[in-house]
Amino acid sequence: MARPTVSAAEDDDVDLRSVLEGALFVRRSGRFSQFPPEWFTVPRRAWLVALFGWAPLPLLVMLQASLAGGGDIASFAREAGVHVRCLVAAPLLVLAEATCAPRLSNIINQFDDGDLVPADARERFRAALLSTRQLMASHVAEILIVVLAYSASVLAIRTLEPADLPAWLNGPDGYSLAAWWYLMASMPLLLILMLGWLWRLLLWGRLLWLLAGLKLALAASHPDRVGGLGFVGHSVRAFIVPGMALSTVVAGRAMYDVINTGAISLPHLILNVGLLALAVVLLVAPLFTFVPILARLRRQAVIDYGALGRRVGRGFEADWLRNKATIETPPAPRQDISYTADLYAIVANAQSIRLLPVEPRGVVALILAMALPFAPVVLMLVPLATILKLAKDLIL
Repeated sequence: MARPTVSAAEDDDVDLRSVLEGALFVRRSGRFSQFPPEWFTVPRRAWLVALFGWAPLPLLVMLQASLAGGGDIASFAREAGVHVRCLVAAPLLVLAEATCAPRLSNIINQFDDGDLVPADARERFRAALLSTRQLMASHVAEILIVVLAYSASVLAIRTLEPADLPAWLNGPDGYSLAAWWYLMASMPLLLILMLGWLWRLLLWGRLLWLLAGLKLALAASHPDRVGGLGFVGHSVRAFIVPGMALSTVVAGRAMYDVINTGAISLPHLILNVGLLALAVVLLVAPLFTFVPILARLRRQAVIDYGALGRRVGRGFEADWLRNKATIETPPAPRQDISYTADLYAIVANAQSIRLLPVEPRGVVALILAMALPFAPVVLMLVPLATILKLAKDLIL
């Protein structure tokens, strides 16, 4: 992939300190400039997404039931997966913009503010930010996402048999009115939001890949043991809300199974665990772009700081062992114990560089957040009293 370049004039026209903020299909200028800015606030868009995706469904179910037959209201009420996807997952994917994008932009700005970018690489640094900003507003990406979302909907229409679907999706002559709204509006809307976040994740990984190729000014002795890149690992926490939204989609299907069958089949359980594990891997995957440069940094640190450690050790032994020094009669202040201990601590940091700048607590927080939507499923399968008794037995 060719490295992007940018002129100073282009750079002056773009806010390069918020390259990952904003959203696809939302413009504050140009084709949407006739609308007031408050129309584009994240909370307002979250409410609109929930209303557009869900509100017509119960109305159409009742209309179908009263006028043309079909459209089972009780069946729709038990459709927990649809309710959760439309009223929780989709709005969360919108609300995630308010937490994820600013955090990612702050992390990227640390490369500049922390003097990690060498002077001879600053033009390529700016070019990487500008190209990311342009791709975030790409009309081609928007069109492709819409095409993919509706392709999935058309595939569902062509492959699903109405007889195999819940009663609320069936009408007298095939799909019900609510089914057509769900397949042509609600489901594509959710897919568009999910694909939009996948696009943002791809851009995040691409941007980190570009930055990893800038010969960053890393310090092998940095106490974070990743050369000073420890702040990048906090990006995992930035994806907690979109990760929770994705797990809500999976949990909704599990909840539907429990409500309608009283259990989760083993294939569905394996699929749920696999999807959640895949999501965690995908959210952590962009950090692997730094593995090659951290591996090189560690190899060099083993050589350089190993030599330093040997020199420090020889000096320490010469002063304290060969000269028969003691605490009461210490050697010359050229190399006392605290001096040696501090140097050895630096050597230890340099020689124990980790290859992945990931924050373990951030990964744990992400996993717990993605497991949270499954709490109602667990409570439906296992009574709360039983859970409390098991917890009591473990503690006492």
